[in-house]
Amino acid sequence: LPHFEKMLFDNALFLTNLAKASRVMPSYEPLFRRTISKTINWIQSEMMNSDGLVGSALDADSEGEEGKFYVWKYAELEELLGDHFANFKELFDIRNEGNFLDEATRSLTGENLLHAKETYDDAYEPSLEILRIARSVRERPLFDHKAVVCWNAFLVEALIECGEVDFASKIANRLLDHINLENLPRTVTMGEANGRAALEDHAALLSALHLLNVVKPDIRYAEATQKLVQTLDAYKSPQGLYVSTHSDEHHLFGAVAPVFDQPTPSGNSLALRALILTGKENEAMTLIQKLSGWIERAPAATEEISRCFLMLAAVDGGYFSVDWNDNVLVVKRTDHTIQVATVAQDDAESVIYSHLTELVVDVNPSTECLKISVTFCSETQCLLPIVRVLRRP
Repeated sequence: LPHFEKMLFDNALFLTNLAKASRVMPSYEPLFRRTISKTINWIQSEMMNSDGLVGSALDADSEGEEGKFYVWKYAELEELLGDHFANFKELFDIRNEGNFLDEATRSLTGENLLHAKETYDDAYEPSLEILRIARSVRERPLFDHKAVVCWNAFLVEALIECGEVDFASKIANRLLDHINLENLPRTVTMGEANGRAALEDHAALLSALHLLNVVKPDIRYAEATQKLVQTLDAYKSPQGLYVSTHSDEHHLFGAVAPVFDQPTPSGNSLALRALILTGKENEAMTLIQKLSGWIERAPAATEEISRCFLMLAAVDGGYFSVDWNDNVLVVKRTDHTIQVATVAQDDAESVIYSHLTELVVDVNPSTECLKISVTFCSETQCLLPIVRVLRRP
């Protein structure tokens, strides 16, 4: 059942995952790189607004009907593609009765989506171009042109991952042109900054500008990063977690600490990642200790915090091995606290689905054994915690 709305954050996070997958799954790299190129081209042609930033979404509806801009009837495709239709029909599973179900009735619609059953080469590009031209005369879905700071920051980071540094820099520069770092906005619309940034805006922009300054050093990015580091604590609660709203707005909206991932990573996971990237390891360690209980209680909803823990373990060092199925590392921080990170994979090509486990555990230094609660998480699910007792080495 397709959903036809196109969101910037989905595509930005999708690009990041494709870039990472292409590095760890080399046999699929041509496919991933082709998809990266097509996705970036689509963003440049469909999602850019008049401010030089990237809009939020394309609506699902046009002419009062969901998906009408994107679907095709069998006879329409047959007429447009002529002799090329037979092969095209097989690749994209085109049927007279349609190839997807209506969301409400669960019946075939008589319409077809162009969803390839397998990878294909450039031989099909002429046919796809014919359809792009034919579709261009249709009424287009509504474009939500407002630029959300967080989502544009996601895209900047995704483009860096994809090696598209110039495009990333272009968006970052336009963002910095339109915003005041002393009063960071939530959105930019028609050249005007609007609202007050949420935690996710502040933290995502901080990480993106830091990474951009690493690959393309620029005093503008460095100074902006430093300013955002200095002002991140405006979102910090007395309890030590970060809250969604700036301290100036707590009296209006309250102070809720976002811990669980939604369609985008949680605000606290973004803040944690920003702290790690910018070298604030002590602050990051303090934050993850406060978040560790949530990792244990709701592992499937806190995967981004778990990934941040692995980042923290990687930059801090101080590893020693524990013999547990040859895939466990225990990272010792203090006499009273240890963290466990496990990585398990079935084969080289499934590394992108590796199980990730990380949890802060309080330890009594007088005991000879360590009681460790371990949660195995994949990209799609987490198992219930497993408690093991390991003897202190």
